[in-house]
Amino acid sequence: MNAKKKLTKTLIDGLQARATRYEVKDTEVRGLLVRVYPTGTKTYMIYYRDKRGVQHKDQLGATNQITLDQARDAARAKWAGVVEGVKAQPGAPISVIVTRYVEEHLKFQPGYVAGRKGTYKAAKSILIDTGKLKPIWNIRADEITKADIVNLYDKLVRQISPATANLTLNFISAAWSWAVNRGLCPEQFPVSRHFRRTKTDPRKIVLTHEQSQRVYRAIQARKAGATDYEKRVIAALEVCMWMGVRQIGVSTLKKSQINYQTRMVTFIDKGRKAITRALTPKLDAILSSVPNEGSEWVFPGERARHIKPDRIWSLFKEIREELGLGDVRPHDLRRTYATFAQYEADVAVEDVSKTLGHANTNVTKLHYIHALDRQQAKIDHSVEGMLADIFEAA
Repeated sequence: MNAKKKLTKTLIDGLQARATRYEVKDTEVRGLLVRVYPTGTKTYMIYYRDKRGVQHKDQLGATNQITLDQARDAARAKWAGVVEGVKAQPGAPISVIVTRYVEEHLKFQPGYVAGRKGTYKAAKSILIDTGKLKPIWNIRADEITKADIVNLYDKLVRQISPATANLTLNFISAAWSWAVNRGLCPEQFPVSRHFRRTKTDPRKIVLTHEQSQRVYRAIQARKAGATDYEKRVIAALEVCMWMGVRQIGVSTLKKSQINYQTRMVTFIDKGRKAITRALTPKLDAILSSVPNEGSEWVFPGERARHIKPDRIWSLFKEIREELGLGDVRPHDLRRTYATFAQYEADVAVEDVSKTLGHANTNVTKLHYIHALDRQQAKIDHSVEGMLADIFEAA
């Protein structure tokens, strides 16, 4: 339930999280409010209508990042701009729009404040750091055309991938919508929401037996002469390969998550989802070999608390290039695990899905389990034999 009270620091500190988000409006400054999310994050916001009567709710900042006085000053300044009609004029360069969107909007989202920075990092990388928007970087928003956006999109499809092109267009569109509410650009995005994007098929790369053996041998070969830190990264990649767990779940594993009595290990997957797996003899041997004295983490980092998932990626990339495996990624080890579990170990798809931590079996079937040639031949011969018994029965 929303309420209206005079906001004070004591009042704000005392606001408790509920099952659904709620708001408390300030009686001192018109439109100023605090929004409290179920996660416990609290954010200052300003509610107002512009000269056209359109409603807006703009974020001013998290309560642990700006003070109440700063929020009130920002709200008064916003009202002054609305009343006097001096909101920023459309025509800011694309560089300004995407930079402000990333740094002024995404940085204050509840997920970022709670420590989940995936969207912020992805947007910052695509929109700012990697130069993907170079063709339109300095074009003013009121001068950019549909042809500019389409040419950029087609270039990304050709030079990188359709998935990257689609994600880039989504981020640009989101930044544009955010900028419209701040008067930084015209209301109409140059590309219609009906713009035909390139369809992206799910990756279907699964390592063969021979490729898996080569990767495993390459991992073992790197252990000789490795430093303690390198041994941790190598062991982490081994766990990914043997257990089919994501890099984030392996790299953030704590010693307290290993239960030697029940012989179970709990990995914290993306979205803070707990996935419990058996402490198999092979997994036990790998974890026991990791040099991690004095740390609560199984895979402690050099300067960080634990090794980063990117470091596992880098090691696998080196091995991939050394073996000439092409566009194989660490996540393909997870697909390989799922496919071998289904077709080699005869594990039911429902159990494979549960093991991988998927919400339902559709995700597992579509993105993970892909029949290898040998397994497909086995299936075809088996079905053919069954059909022969039916068709050719006397």
